[in-house]
Amino acid sequence: MLSVSSEPWVFILFPLGFAIALWWPKRHGTVIEESRVGLTRRLVAFYLDFFVIVVGVLPAVSLPALVIEYIATGVWQWSFEREVLRPRDWASLFIGLVACFGAFYYFKWHFDRGAQTLGQHLMKFKVLPTRERPSFGTRTFVVWVVCSWWPFWPWTLFRKRQDYIWDTTSGTKARRVASS
Repeated sequence: MLSVSSEPWVFILFPLGFAIALWWPKRHGTVIEESRVGLTRRLVAFYLDFFVIVVGVLPAVSLPALVIEYIATGVWQWSFEREVLRPRDWASLFIGLVACFGAFYYFKWHFDRGAQTLGQHLMKFKVLPTRERPSFGTRTFVVWVVCSWWPFWPWTLFRKRQDYIWDTTSGTKARRVASS
């Protein structure tokens, strides 16, 4: 089943909103080394950032699907739904997979520049490297494994310690920052 729905204003306002969220000045104070960034703060920051990511990739995913459907049917529609996949739908699925990489790159882009994401800025913490070559891909994979595998995550998440397993395995750490 394939379903795409959009509005014309989305293609103007969403990219503008994404650009504002991406380049909004995120000034932070001093990193508090002995601080702990708990799960709630990290989860809220992730959801805020995920909203920013959706605003950024939604036009890039839905517009090609709408154009491909227009080319195939000859009728422009801002919304369509089909019960069956057609061979041309593989292009839309590929674009969706590229958007998933874009979500990963959003976090990596900020980390590589030593900047906070919008969610981290609002929740007052920052992800920092702990070694010369930290691996953000490892961090993402370990977080996914921990949060996906239910017998594993309670043991991993609820231990009292400074850094979680995805921090230590990837060479990163999350620390609170003082208000500037």
